[in-house]
Amino acid sequence: MEDVRARRGADVASDHHLVSAENRPKLQNHWITGETTLLSCISVFLQDTDKSNEFKMALNNKFREAEIASDHHLVVAKIKLKLKKQWTTGQTALQSFN
Repeated sequence: MEDVRARRGADVASDHHLVSAENRPKLQNHWITGETTLLSCISVFLQDTDKSNEFKMALNNKFREAEIASDHHLVVAKIKLKLKKQWTTGQTALQSFN
């Protein structure tokens, strides 16, 4: 605590005094050594050309799988839209028949 003061007149007809204080905590940096060693290991790992090419291939395959999955979702959405159109045309045909 840096500055502590007692001030008069906190409450009327009371002998209590208002106390105000300033507190400035000192924060320390705690470095995590695991993260820095992990980054250095990855950089050493990728300096090897065979390993970096293998890593790039694996990364490209993951992106390709994501594209295929998004294409699959588009196909499913188109099928749902087609079925919905067929359902609405069937409903209108039944309504016109009645």
